[in-house]
Amino acid sequence: MLLHHRMSPQCEANGRSPAMMRLGAVLLLLVAWVTCAFAAEPVVRIAKHASHTRLAIEWPVPVDAKWQALPGELTLQASEAMPLSIMNRWSDLGGIVATASLSRDQRVLQIGLEPGFDARAMIVDDRVLAIDFTNGGARASPAPMPVAPPSSVGDLSMRLGEHPTFLRVVIEPVMPGQGRVSSDHGHVRISLPGRLPERDIARLARHPAFVADARAVGETLLVNLARAVDVRTMTIDGNKLVIDIPGSGDGDTATAVHRNVSSPQGQTQARGNAAGLVPKPRPAISGATGQGDTVRADAGHVAQVTGGRSDSAHEAAGHSGMAHGEADHAGADQGGDAGHGPAHPEAFAGDGGDRDHGHDAAAEASGSPMAPRRSPPPDLAQLDRSGLVRGLSQAVPRYSRLPVVAAPRERGFELRFLWPEDVPAAVFVRAGYLWVAFHATVDQVAADRETMQRYAGGFIRSIRQEPHDEATVFRFALSGRVAPRVVREGAAWHVLFASGGQMTEEPGLVRTGPEPGLLLEQAEGAVTLGDPVVGDRIGIAFYGNPGMAMARAVDLVNLSFIPAIQGAAWRMKSPDLQATVFERGVLLDRAEGLNLGNWQPGGLQSHVDGTGHAATMPDDPAHADLSEGVSGHATGAGRATGVHDDAAASHTGTGTHGGGADTGDGHRIDARENGTTTSHRDAAVDAELTFGPGNLLGLASVDVTMPSTYWQQKQTIMPGIGDDRADRRFMAHVALARLNLAYGFGREALSHVALARALLPAIDENARSGAEMALAALEAVGNIESGRLEEARKGLGDGVLAEALAGDDEVALWKTVLDIRDGRPVDRTIDEKALLSVLATYGAPMQIELGTDLVRSSLDRGRADPAFVLLDHLDRLPLAPENEASFRRLQATAFARDGDKERALSYLEQAAA
Repeated sequence: MLLHHRMSPQCEANGRSPAMMRLGAVLLLLVAWVTCAFAAEPVVRIAKHASHTRLAIEWPVPVDAKWQALPGELTLQASEAMPLSIMNRWSDLGGIVATASLSRDQRVLQIGLEPGFDARAMIVDDRVLAIDFTNGGARASPAPMPVAPPSSVGDLSMRLGEHPTFLRVVIEPVMPGQGRVSSDHGHVRISLPGRLPERDIARLARHPAFVADARAVGETLLVNLARAVDVRTMTIDGNKLVIDIPGSGDGDTATAVHRNVSSPQGQTQARGNAAGLVPKPRPAISGATGQGDTVRADAGHVAQVTGGRSDSAHEAAGHSGMAHGEADHAGADQGGDAGHGPAHPEAFAGDGGDRDHGHDAAAEASGSPMAPRRSPPPDLAQLDRSGLVRGLSQAVPRYSRLPVVAAPRERGFELRFLWPEDVPAAVFVRAGYLWVAFHATVDQVAADRETMQRYAGGFIRSIRQEPHDEATVFRFALSGRVAPRVVREGAAWHVLFASGGQMTEEPGLVRTGPEPGLLLEQAEGAVTLGDPVVGDRIGIAFYGNPGMAMARAVDLVNLSFIPAIQGAAWRMKSPDLQATVFERGVLLDRAEGLNLGNWQPGGLQSHVDGTGHAATMPDDPAHADLSEGVSGHATGAGRATGVHDDAAASHTGTGTHGGGADTGDGHRIDARENGTTTSHRDAAVDAELTFGPGNLLGLASVDVTMPSTYWQQKQTIMPGIGDDRADRRFMAHVALARLNLAYGFGREALSHVALARALLPAIDENARSGAEMALAALEAVGNIESGRLEEARKGLGDGVLAEALAGDDEVALWKTVLDIRDGRPVDRTIDEKALLSVLATYGAPMQIELGTDLVRSSLDRGRADPAFVLLDHLDRLPLAPENEASFRRLQATAFARDGDKERALSYLEQAAA
């Protein structure tokens, strides 16, 4: 064939045939591919020595790495990708490595060790990362200090936590050797590996008791302190630079107190500081530390954590160099608690969720014996214990099998706990672990290990089941900063994981008793158990209604509430603290009553976490800077925040009403006597059961002007769930469904729709038909937001029900969105102006989401005019950073189809930027 092939004149002139040219090109590509493949794939070697076993990873280029060694665990992060082949080599380290996981970008390796083994890492010759495994007395040579990775580690962030004696500043990510801090008579210079956002720097100046001013010069932060004091620094978790700024030294309390007495809240704190409210160090209460069963992954993304930190606060306090009275269970959790304790390595063994520094001076005045306990303020709601009906003693339900399934979701995954019947639950984060507990027991947990390994890699490192006779308790070691959400679908509980997720706050569940005690209204059970990580005992209260949570950290003398996502959890400071189940909830008390000396008159004293990582939404006023509140209400750590006084006044006023008291921070303390109820309730709960075209969905009635209004509205609606009247309970669930839909939380909305549907037989028969239509519409929108288009079409797209819903412009808008997303033809008879009028009543995020669908549909149908009208409207709305690129590309598509290539290119450039 080649002999008879006629070459082109060009090939003949060059003396080469086309076949030879093609062969040469193939060889060149093959050589280039082989070269790139070898250059990109590091080499993994394992060598066994007399004293240790070494795992070495060698790159063809210089590499930087950092690592963190904990008992039984080693975490490494390299500047270059590690080879996937390393996951096939763990069988060569049998008996040494128990579990291992590699991140999706192949740069973070987590290794769980078998009991008795240690691991050390080092960089050799700039290209080799060596890991030495030793057993027993054998030890490898001391490893050099970790080499800091390049400065381009991503954007830096700063969190603040104000305390009576110091201000904590946490900057991350800052690796060992990167952040340098120098302090000279109140002038602090902080050299960082990147730039801090201007908004973070501005927040420093809002703490005048500690900081006079702050500014950035390039990657250096310059801070002038309010007093000529030296700061304390440390690095925790391998990537957090912690700086503690003292506010007052020994003998100088009056100076610091004088700085913060301009407001009533400041005067409260000043009195507390002057009285010596900072407690003396004391030993931590040790509890049972059952190890439980571990779901182990041999080579997946879920790695076992076999060790845990258990240093007590007493040991931390005993270390030299710590200021007196500042070491009471100082802690910073894995989630990055900026709020508690001095900067000292041993002090970070505790829980970042607890708030231990606000004890009553009468109870723990430094250097003085136990003083008589103060009685609660007179304006607290008094709850007569004789009026409580003890709950019937019933055995905790037991089931033979609990399936636990993992499933992917957008930007994350979810865990589904498939209970056969309704079971109350509690979920909270403590010391870097997510606790998921249920008030039921099972003989067998059937976990889908394969799917967990596939989807949980970036969120969970290990899963452990804690033993308990009356509960099923799981403890998940989190890989980083994760904000799970909890929803219930039927009897199943779903825990949703997503980066940057949001948690909601539900205060108002705490009530006082006469001796006094605390009543967790509507709680359905409680247990106590030991925390094997922190080394103390905790209590857990379970709630069956999704979204019911005591989500604020509240520190009292006998217990500290841990921020919860579902249910309630608390640290037991007094070993005789009891949790008793009554018909109305769970009562927390002691034989001699609780010491509520910290409880401010008319207000629940709560610590305001400045870190932004407690169980609240990011813009929750409880996380605003401590000297600046909402609607002019000052806030501060260790005093009543008053973050919801205005909203409370709009419903029930302030002060004491009908045997109840407003706590000053959105909590409503109510007394239910003689079957009467006075609760802080949203007006939507009292709305009449009249549904029809025009008010079936009612999403426009939800205030979405700012993210914080979500939890503000929710906390006023939630009390209606426990109302004595079925119609009010029904309307409370409808209001919560509307609230969640307006904010895009379709799954949460569906939970409340299901609970409302269960109440249909109990409401007025004349209103039942309209209520059923409203629930069908709400359910359909929830399914649309959750991506369940087939289920949504059953409610909006097909059958007689769709005809009954005709004539409602808001329903028509969602029917159109359903058709667009489901790939079906859009009804050409729809009134586009009416749809746009409804769309304009929604919040900006929802307008952009639905408007984008409508624009694409108009462009596909050749209707350019309505598309450009809507684009112009959407362009005036505030765009979230994560939505801007896709919106600019949509604009580029519209102008390209219209023939305006120049503007289309301009929008594409904006999208790329």
